[in-house]
Amino acid sequence: MLKGSPMFAVQPPPDRVLLLVAELLAIGVFMSFFAFWIWMLRDCLINELPGSRKKRAWAIFIAVFWVFGAFTYNVGRRKTRMKELGR
Repeated sequence: MLKGSPMFAVQPPPDRVLLLVAELLAIGVFMSFFAFWIWMLRDCLINELPGSRKKRAWAIFIAVFWVFGAFTYNVGRRKTRMKELGR
């Protein structure tokens, strides 16, 4: 211990705390993307016309391209389908 330094000096939090916060933030973002992906895949499988090619094509597109596919479905097809089919 250095001469003249207080015995219980306030120290900044260790880097582990910042790492934990970053990890929790990354997990939260991942879980949000995953929930959005599941929501869009479910929406496609339930609300598209049964047995249609569009349903199969969109379901495969969403499954393969994950968040990009879900976002594209949400912007490109979901709103159009809601106007066409009312669901």
